[in-house]
Formats: sequence, structure tokens, C-alpha cells
Amino acid sequence: GWRHSTAAGEAEARAWILSRLDSLSYLKLQGMVVEETPFHTGLGIEFHESRVFLTVGGMEWEVDSDALPGDRDILSRALRFDSDGTPNDRNPDPVEVSGGTVIVDSLSDLQELSAAIVTGKIVIADYALFDRSILNTNTAYNRAAALLGLGPEALILVTQFSDTPGASHGTFSGDVSVFNSVESVPIIPILKMRIEDLSPAGISDWADFSRIESVRLIWDTDILSPGESAYLLVRIPGIDGNKAVILGAH
Repeated sequence: GWRHSTAAGEAEARAWILSRLDSLSYLKLQGMVVEETPFHTGLGIEFHESRVFLTVGGMEWEVDSDALPGDRDILSRALRFDSDGTPNDRNPDPVEVSGGTVIVDSLSDLQELSAAIVTGKIVIADYALFDRSILNTNTAYNRAAALLGLGPEALILVTQFSDTPGASHGTFSGDVSVFNSVESVPIIPILKMRIEDLSPAGISDWADFSRIESVRLIWDTDILSPGESAYLLVRIPGIDGNKAVILGAH
């Protein structure tokens, strides 16, 4: 997600790194100086929980999934991906949805949808139908807005890796998804999963999705505005003060 640096896990990681640095006495003897500098981001997100359970053959299987992070710049849009709709609340507020499914793996399937078909259902859709890395942005947006406007209970986008030029590969299914921009429709859980991760449930291609009897999902994220983070800067003096070796990360 965008602004992962604002998550509680990052603060835990900084604390761990600081404790490790403090234990390196030989670097401290060389004059190591450690600085922690806080800063804000415009938006941040805390992913508490994103879980998908598929019932196949009477058995429930949990499969790997991720929640979408929402818009990275506009709070009103980002809050559509906050499970309780309230910014700066890090308390867990899980939303659980369960029910039957509507499978959408082709453009004709998408075009045939109606409110009567999707109301009360969890839509499982091929992300390629909305992937603006291979589609005109307006086309992708209109498809996404039309689907959400029909009022499904939840949406699960399914990606599949491909290195074929012009094919959807799912790389940008979360961070720049066209669903981040859709407004004026009901707020629902939107999660994503990779078809490559569904083998525990016996699913390896789109033909297998018809075997899914029901879906249960849990969605819990919090949007932070501003997000709080910090830099760690470590200086270790060397022999020649006119030269430097810089190690960084982004």
C-alpha cells in the first residue's frame, strides 16, 4: 500500500534497528552517531486484516489476499478504503462479509451484470477487465464505476501474472488501481488475490471458479491523515573526512 512507512510495523522495525545499533559497541567506539527524525506524509494506511475464505466442496479454505490502499493524495477518496470511514483511528474495526458469488471473467460477463444479479453477492472479477495499464483510463474507470454502482456486497479482484506484452500482469492492481478513483457509489470491501495463490482451494484457472460455493472475507484498514513516520540516519566517521560511502533505501 501507499505510505507503508506510516504503519505501526514500521515503528516497530525502527525500534528494532535502533536496539541493534545500540548493541554494536565497536561502532559506537568509532564515533557512530544515530539520528531519528520524524516527518509526516499526507496520507498513510494501516492494514489490520485482509482475509478471504473460499468454500469449495463443503470445506472452507483461506487463501492469500490483500486490501487495496486507496488514493494516495485525496483524503475523501482514500477514506473509501477505511473500513470504518474514520481517519486517524488505528483501532481494529473489522468488516466481515459472506455470501454467494458472481464470477466475472470476461467482458461479456461484465456487460450482462445487473443490480438484480449482484445485489447481496460477492463479485469475483478478473482484474484485467479494469487494468488501466492495458486499457484506456476512461474505459477502465467506466467499467469500475458501473460495477460498483450495481451494489455488490464486496468485490474481489483476481490477478494473474503474465510476461506477454500487452497482457495484464497485476503489478499495479493495488497502488494505482482505477477503483481508487471511483466515487459516489456505496463503500464496500475491495480485496485482491492472485490466481497463483488459490491452489489450496483446488483452483488453478478460471474454469475452477465455478466450484466455489460461497465466500467469506474480513476487511480492516485505517487511513491516517497525516501519516507519521521517521528517518533513521547513521553516521560512522571514517579515516578520510573528504570522502563518503552512502547507503540508502527507498
